[in-house]
Amino acid sequence: MRNTMDRMHRQNRKCLPLLRSAGVLAVLLLLASAEGCDFPLPRFTEPVANVTVVRGRDATLKCSVSSLKCSGEHTNNFKVAWVKADTQTLLSIEETMISRNYRLRVTHSDANTWFLHIGKTQLADRGYYMCQVNTIPMLFNKGYLEVIVPPNIVDGETSGDVEVGEDSPSSLHCHATGYPAPTVRFKREDGILIRRGGANGASVVSETVSQGGTMLTKTTLSYVSTGRSDMGHYLCIANNSVPPSVSKRITLNVRSGRYTVTESVVGDTPPVVVSTIRIAGVQAGDVSAYTCSATINNDSSRSKSLTVQLNDIFLHPNMRQGNLDQPQHSHGAGVNDRSEASGAAAITAHLATFLLFAVQNLVKMTIIMKE
Repeated sequence: MRNTMDRMHRQNRKCLPLLRSAGVLAVLLLLASAEGCDFPLPRFTEPVANVTVVRGRDATLKCSVSSLKCSGEHTNNFKVAWVKADTQTLLSIEETMISRNYRLRVTHSDANTWFLHIGKTQLADRGYYMCQVNTIPMLFNKGYLEVIVPPNIVDGETSGDVEVGEDSPSSLHCHATGYPAPTVRFKREDGILIRRGGANGASVVSETVSQGGTMLTKTTLSYVSTGRSDMGHYLCIANNSVPPSVSKRITLNVRSGRYTVTESVVGDTPPVVVSTIRIAGVQAGDVSAYTCSATINNDSSRSKSLTVQLNDIFLHPNMRQGNLDQPQHSHGAGVNDRSEASGAAAITAHLATFLLFAVQNLVKMTIIMKE
């Protein structure tokens, strides 16, 4: 037995640099290794398993060791300590907490199974944790705590409603954070595929950077030349396999020559969608019926249409000659028409405002108008 202990002390001298690197040499010496114990010595019965937890939730690491209790005379039992490896911080010795972090605590189900509990996990908790036993040489086993973060769209850096002229370039921006790095994609709310390919098709550029323990993904959808068919509601969707995925609605409005169609959402429960069409420089050929159609979740059984008739427009003779000092008069059933003029400004007719009280959160508005 004496020769065995001498050999173990020689091995311990080789182990001193490792103890110093962990920053726990002085403490482990105070633990008083259970010298004189009869064999077998302690051993780990299973590895400390890696744990993955969503930020803000509780995490538990388990350490299983056999033969912690000595069977010899005049000896101390072996003790278990928890250490945060990357910061070289001693957290606990048996059930005594050394760390002042109130979110940490230690329990055990029996003499050989010890648990480190971390409450309301934070990004700083990420890293390796060591379970140590004060044998000579020291026994240790470690497991990794991964803290993940669900995706979140950064409103201040993500596009709101965008309005551009027909054939003009346009860009929709969407920024999202999370860990692991979220993927960000765009889709049209009405289910129509985004126009891609060719010189004027949509392109998507994405970049990911580190941001304070999480990852920031910046994604931009761009059109070199925006057409009327590109107008509509787009969803920016962020996902990183940590539920829930999140999305934001971005409206792309396109001014189509003399015709301008805009949409906006008012209120949340239920949402009210307001769609407005305006015609600049009203001409006789614009006299027609205009139909606004709306569906909920692309369900034809839940659809509504409203037809607005723009009747004949009578222009004052002075207005035909370019003198815009006189008001314009028009009539039409259910239409609130108004013209405004200043200098050489174009005449604008506010044709219709259609309100749709949705019973679902997802609403698709389709504008059908005569050209």
